[in-house]
Amino acid sequence: MKKISLILILVFIGNPSVASSRESTANYLVGVPSCGAWIKQRAADKEIYEAGWLAGFLSGISTSLGNQRVKGRDFLEDADMDSISLWVDNYCRDNPLDNLSTAGDRLVRTLINKKR
Repeated sequence: MKKISLILILVFIGNPSVASSRESTANYLVGVPSCGAWIKQRAADKEIYEAGWLAGFLSGISTSLGNQRVKGRDFLEDADMDSISLWVDNYCRDNPLDNLSTAGDRLVRTLINKKR
């Protein structure tokens, strides 16, 4: 239980877009693509920058959590980029004014909850 609490603290406090006292990680991260850009590029089958940015973002969070894993497992362990991209497609269609860091935060929460 302590490990799960630590993970949640790291995710919610360590990432500005999750912390309710801050507006958005767009204020803190450079080059954050919007959900609108994600959808536009996916529709044109040109997602190279956005998908690469998202993969780096998720990998960074996974690395920052280090050994603090849910049930000994990395939250990205069973996730593949195709599935992640489909999840983000759905999120961004529903939230076109959000950015990919917000979508990534929501995805991290979803994947962590699945590991519990």
